[in-house]
Amino acid sequence: MLATAVLPGGLLGDRYGRKRLLVIALAAGWTTLVGAGLGIALATASSAALTRLSTQQAGVGSAVMQTVQKVGAPMGAAVLGSVLNAAYRDRLPLHGLPPAAAGAARDSVFAAVRVADDLHSAQLRDAVRGAFVHGMDATLVASGAIAAAALVLTLLFLPGARPAPTDPGRTGRVPGPPARPQREPQGV
Repeated sequence: MLATAVLPGGLLGDRYGRKRLLVIALAAGWTTLVGAGLGIALATASSAALTRLSTQQAGVGSAVMQTVQKVGAPMGAAVLGSVLNAAYRDRLPLHGLPPAAAGAARDSVFAAVRVADDLHSAQLRDAVRGAFVHGMDATLVASGAIAAAALVLTLLFLPGARPAPTDPGRTGRVPGPPARPQREPQGV
């Protein structure tokens, strides 16, 4: 399988650059790996959570899980994006820049690199990159802190193992045709 990717990879690498191709391949591989892992983990966790609910509570439980899934990702992106932006702006050296250039650099990393290139300032370009890396570091620390807090809260509030609720409407069997009674062999 690897051999079938070598020739097209070599041709694409010659045309678009090996570094760019490597970045794209790593990003695609990482996205695939994380997506598959999240798909397996979330499906299993959802199933485990919903099977513990009675028939009367299943609709509410499903609605709560859907709400958490739909709101959690945008909320996480907003919080972590705010941390990144605040840390980036905190480390960005804007003194001595014209107001328009400083405003553009404050708004976007790409604009800040463009400003540095327009001013022919390698020092400013390095400072912008350093500020962005600092922002990413702060974002990763915040992510780790949120994950640690979630772990502690889970350990504190997750109920212990207990038997599944008894519900006459839930038998735990997969629905299907009723089992046929066994007949005794005749003529033996």
